[in-house]
Amino acid sequence: MIGNGPFHKRLGDRADGRSGHAPSSGRALHRLLATLALASWLLAPSICIAQQDEKGRALEALRQRLDVPGLVAAVLSPRGRTVRAAGLADVAAKRPMTAEHGFRLGGASMLFLSVIAHRLASEKQLALDGPLSKLLPPGALSGLDGAASASLKRVLQQAAGIDDYLFSAPFYAELRGTPAKRFQPGDLLAAAVREARSPERAAPPQPGAFLAAATNAVIAAMAIEAATRQPLDQVLQEKLARPAGMRMTRLPSPGAAAAATPEMARPYWDFLGDGKLRDASTAAASGALGPGGIVSTAADLLAFADALFRRETLLPRRTVEDMATGGTLEYGVGMEVAETPWGLALGHSGTAFGYSAELYFLAEVDTVVVVLANGEATGEMAWSLMETWR
Repeated sequence: MIGNGPFHKRLGDRADGRSGHAPSSGRALHRLLATLALASWLLAPSICIAQQDEKGRALEALRQRLDVPGLVAAVLSPRGRTVRAAGLADVAAKRPMTAEHGFRLGGASMLFLSVIAHRLASEKQLALDGPLSKLLPPGALSGLDGAASASLKRVLQQAAGIDDYLFSAPFYAELRGTPAKRFQPGDLLAAAVREARSPERAAPPQPGAFLAAATNAVIAAMAIEAATRQPLDQVLQEKLARPAGMRMTRLPSPGAAAAATPEMARPYWDFLGDGKLRDASTAAASGALGPGGIVSTAADLLAFADALFRRETLLPRRTVEDMATGGTLEYGVGMEVAETPWGLALGHSGTAFGYSAELYFLAEVDTVVVVLANGEATGEMAWSLMETWR
């Protein structure tokens, strides 16, 4: 039971401040995790034939406020399942957005990587707490100070003190100047090394302190591939997509044929830095996002959340609890922990060269909320939707 044993003591430590966290958040996290035990039967599988006009108008108003070409939103709650789309998937062709369109997940892929890593750890295929130097080939992390001695768990916590290659100005110059280039993980790590050595860099990231960095996802993916001796997409299918019933989720190789993915919503991004949104499909498909290039759909993300948080198909409940509480107040082990008006939310958000994704489970109201956009708008989409859809 969640309310007994060592885990209950950890929550108590948080609630009275001995772990350095705010007391109110500790109590809220306790309430959230307690309700996880009930959520598996509170969410009925019924389909909600919602008020199309009302919810459609609300989603269109949100799209206009966020100033993105298109949105797909999905909610799973005790009232049923609702999925809606608004706006355009392709501006030039004036192609409407549909609920079936695919999106790249960006930083939200870190939750996928963490689930996969925990599954592999339970199968003794890798160690979460051992140094990365035991997982990766010699020299793989050369130039990234302290990375080789950091653990995979610390990388998943985004607290290994590793620079973000997405902060590297030379990387973006290369991305803009050579649009046909296919980036490999080594290219992304080299960009992180350049950023670490840049004289324009601010204070270096400190080990143990949270700092979201796409480089962490690249390293986690490399560790998974090294442990399994399989490409990440193959591991993704075996350990996550098929068990969760996700039919359209995959990591296409750079330049893969369109048939390998769902029909993609085109991403729109100011990648030239001149204030104009342009179709960034080439950049998004170049491999420059690493595992952030994972493609999924709203329906698949609902299935993932259902499998992870409700049905225990992917991980035991205790492991999910450890992922939620094993980091800082705002971030666990590859999992965001956010305060909301509806209680604590567990999940992840991310952007990816003109895509935005948010996936959260709100146990206190037994609700999964997913919002996907083909523009960069993460940070408020899910909560704005909750205000109008619930």
